[in-house]
Amino acid sequence: MGNDHIDLNDLQHTVYRNVTKRGYLNGRTPWDVVQRQTLKAVEELGEVARCVFDGEYPPASEIADVAIPLFVMAQECGVDLLAEVLRKSTADIERGVRQPLQNDTSDNRAGEA
Repeated sequence: MGNDHIDLNDLQHTVYRNVTKRGYLNGRTPWDVVQRQTLKAVEELGEVARCVFDGEYPPASEIADVAIPLFVMAQECGVDLLAEVLRKSTADIERGVRQPLQNDTSDNRAGEA
């Protein structure tokens, strides 16, 4: 499809355009879109959680399904999601490293975000 090497600066806009082309945003106010995409993100995160709690890594497509509504919501809210994620993750470093919880017996395969 030619999107294998998309510029990250265009990612949010491209995802939004793709969702728009599928007709999901037709006739909806920005607030309707934010509400629907919030529910969609929660639904998709539930599918990822199901995989994880079944002891499996979630497929890439399921992880992407969580990200898509977040990009759409960010676009509707006027937020540059990638820039905000970078800003937030950098600010988190300045707060310091979290210590593991005592008695934590989880596998913690991917580490803590």
